[in-house]
Amino acid sequence: MILRACDLTKNCVLSVEKNDWSRLECRNRLFERCRARIRDIEMSETPKPFDEMYGHGDTPRRPYHAYCQWFSEEDVAHLWRKSGQAEALFRLTGITFNVYGMDEEQERLIPFDIVPRIITAREWQTLSRGIEQRVRATNSFLHDIYHRQEILRAGRVPSDMIARNPAFLPQMIGVAPPGNIYTHIVGTDLVRTGEDEFYVLEDNARTPSGVSYMLENRETMLHMFPELFSRVPIRRVSDYPRSLRRSLAGCRPPVCEGTPTVAVLTPGIHNSAYYEHAFLADQMGVELVEGHDLRVVGGRIAMRTTRGYKPIDVLYRRVDDDFLDPLNFNSDSVLGVPGIMDVYRAGGLTIANAPGTGIADDKAIYSYMPDIVEFYTGEQAILNNVPTWRCSEPDALAYVLDNLSDLVVKEVHGSGGHGMLVGPAASKKETAAFRAKLVVAPATYIAQPTLALSTVPILTKSGLAPRHVDLRPFALASPRGVEIIPGGLTRVALTRGSLVVNSSQGGGTKDTWVLEDWGDVGENSGRRVLDVAIYGTDGKHRPHDWCGPAHFPDPVQRGWKRMDLDPDRERATSGIPGTPWPHWGTKGYWFPAARQNKSRQRNMRRRSRAHQRADGAHRVDPWGVGGRERMLANAEGGAGTPGQTTGTARNFRHYPSTQRVCPGVVTRDNDTQWYL
Repeated sequence: MILRACDLTKNCVLSVEKNDWSRLECRNRLFERCRARIRDIEMSETPKPFDEMYGHGDTPRRPYHAYCQWFSEEDVAHLWRKSGQAEALFRLTGITFNVYGMDEEQERLIPFDIVPRIITAREWQTLSRGIEQRVRATNSFLHDIYHRQEILRAGRVPSDMIARNPAFLPQMIGVAPPGNIYTHIVGTDLVRTGEDEFYVLEDNARTPSGVSYMLENRETMLHMFPELFSRVPIRRVSDYPRSLRRSLAGCRPPVCEGTPTVAVLTPGIHNSAYYEHAFLADQMGVELVEGHDLRVVGGRIAMRTTRGYKPIDVLYRRVDDDFLDPLNFNSDSVLGVPGIMDVYRAGGLTIANAPGTGIADDKAIYSYMPDIVEFYTGEQAILNNVPTWRCSEPDALAYVLDNLSDLVVKEVHGSGGHGMLVGPAASKKETAAFRAKLVVAPATYIAQPTLALSTVPILTKSGLAPRHVDLRPFALASPRGVEIIPGGLTRVALTRGSLVVNSSQGGGTKDTWVLEDWGDVGENSGRRVLDVAIYGTDGKHRPHDWCGPAHFPDPVQRGWKRMDLDPDRERATSGIPGTPWPHWGTKGYWFPAARQNKSRQRNMRRRSRAHQRADGAHRVDPWGVGGRERMLANAEGGAGTPGQTTGTARNFRHYPSTQRVCPGVVTRDNDTQWYL
């Protein structure tokens, strides 16, 4: 008699005789063959997601080399304790968020994973260009639909998609914000599926949140692992508050005279992102106000102060459109300011982001973004959309209903991971319930394929384990241009196999590292990065793995003072690796700003010239037209003589005055050495 055991694979049937079941060894072999076959079929049908640390192999990718070397030297138990300390630091700082409609404790701590996500300069350049293109097209689209509506006349976007959209505000028709900037702050959600495959998952043009967690994540990593930042060349994100205030001030209304007054409007302490509102106001050095703190005074919006009411020029609002003005929108709102829209339309105030921008991050409009980009820029979109089915269309709805178990279905105006269905992970009961919703109100949903999101390892008690991630970079738009912050908020799904990264659904965050330009220069050239030589006052050599000044910890974070050199007069000199600086005394080259004076600068130049005369092989490229370009060209292997030094003061950051800094060899190409 034969007993058949099916292993749930494609027509793979294994058979053994009934008498063989008495033998434990035979049974174990059978089960192992079944399990192996199942794994083979699963791997063939479901490819392994791209892992950003290891790619599709077991060797770390180039951007993670330095980090993996550092990680291999650390004890996992020690890192796990550090992770607990980071959580305690977040709790002490008060970095929490609220969850609405939950029975359990509402205030939560966003989990933070200490394993960073690393993006190369080349990858970031592509992302930055794509985001900038998208932001410019979005502002042109918003200006168009509230004015001439040429894109609707051309038939590139259906008129019904705009006219019947609740995010479209008739009150904004004919209103032109300063500089025609509607989306001053934009958060673009990106996902990665391969080595060079990035997709825009959605746009956040209303009130994008999460930038405070980006900043706090970096601050926490600097506090917990300062030595790590001396190994990896990372671009800083701490300038965001300063850039945000500068960008907002650049959008001042016509009535503003002198320095504009900026304020942050918050719904109050019960809002889920209140911590971020307070954090940004504090970092920018502006007032945090609520609706009851503001009123219309003399045709301007003024805030209450101890010296009376003071007019506001730019209001960074974190209140939704419906609650912004009870006279124009929701009459029951107590969060906004009565009459603020009238002041705004008259040009007495700049509101960031502008009312009515929600039409641009509508998920149905999102599906038309490639056409929008092409219509307003004349270029193909650099960053692709995820293929999207609009359930309002009968053919698309029929396809979605037939393939519901394989798709991700989202509400058009949904956010935070609520009101969505992840087909492959949903039960039959959940799928059936969602099918009924689609049939009743198809126009409120869109569907997308289930992407194999890239993974980045997280730290577990047993070591590293891959988890799916997305990325939300932040862009600042003003009449001066679009500025992309080199980093972003990386959200990670902490549950194994989960594709939902939202913090309200149990996701966590990571620090996002964007490498400096020279951090991955010549990534495919096969050049070798050497060490920098640092000499203390004792003259001892202290080597560091370094391929650019950004490998040093951020001096501002360490409390060091900035030394601003005059590029028209100052020159940087380089020493020979392996020997101390000659004729430089005990204080070294870099001094705090308070000690800089013309006499010292003259002495520094004399010593520089003396050093050049002592070793004629090392020449200094002074500041001038093309100086930086010549340095970069030489570092790439361009024209030059062996041993030539082509560094300038602008390429160095400020270091403590108790050290002598000897810029080291960056690359070695044949017998030619190029110094920074």
